[in-house]
Amino acid sequence: MTTESPKYSVFSIRGLPAGVWGESYAVVTAFESAPDELTTEFFIMTKRPNETLNSGAVKIRVTPLPPELGKIDMEFASEEGLRQTELALMTLLEERAAELSRPDVAYLQFELKPTNTGALLGCWMRGQFNSQIKEVQAKTKCRLLARYLDLYSQVGIIRRV
Repeated sequence: MTTESPKYSVFSIRGLPAGVWGESYAVVTAFESAPDELTTEFFIMTKRPNETLNSGAVKIRVTPLPPELGKIDMEFASEEGLRQTELALMTLLEERAAELSRPDVAYLQFELKPTNTGALLGCWMRGQFNSQIKEVQAKTKCRLLARYLDLYSQVGIIRRV
């Protein structure tokens, strides 16, 4: 397998009433974890009822495919990471619906809207998700993401006056 650059993407979770999760983000990574193996990770940060981090990872064996099926590469891993994120969000919505005693919440539509990494930096500076961002940095096996999040320790927190 040729070495492909690792990647990560940040998404804001949109379309839900504020009372479900409040400000929420997902980070999806894709990287080569071993020869002939890609890994995709997802990290979901939600604000309500408490700031929480949910995460998961999937390993994908890279095998040659017939041309009609395309190829298993970093783009494939990123797309699979996004699908895994959506599945996890559906499960989290079902759990939140039970917490709120509102079965209809489980069927609400949401959107993962691509955003830039500045959204997480803004959260950090406002003092939101700081422990979750540190946990993502500690948990991720994507060195590119870990190095990026490590830089946050050099950024001050906004103080209201």
